[in-house]
Order: sequence, then C-alpha cells, then structure tokens
Amino acid sequence: MRHAFRSRRYDGQAEDVSVCGATCALVRELSETDWCTAPTCAACNGILRAEQDSRTAARDASTGP
Repeated sequence: MRHAFRSRRYDGQAEDVSVCGATCALVRELSETDWCTAPTCAACNGILRAEQDSRTAARDASTGP
C-alpha cells in the first residue's frame, strides 16, 4: 500500500504516520517498479482531496463576484 505523508521527503526515520493515521515503516530504497505498482491508499487520497476541495472553496468564496 502506498500511503501519503505530510513531510516533504524521507529524513532517515524508521517510521512515520501517514495522512490517514497509519504508522508505517519506511524503506530507504524503493524500486521504481514497487512505487509504480503499489496501490494508493484510498483513505490518504480521500483526505488530501477533501483538504484541497476546502482550500479551493475558501479561495473561490473570498474572490467571488
């Protein structure tokens, strides 16, 4: 499962908490094949989309007619 993380990059830590709240062990090296074929976490994706939708709605409301 490919989770999303709020940090910008891997900082050498052994584990981190994903956007959906799962504690995940982090791998220093991940093959491109593994990255491309691992399924995306639907919960992480849904949370990030909802956050983006909220920011877009707030921006649109502040720049309205």
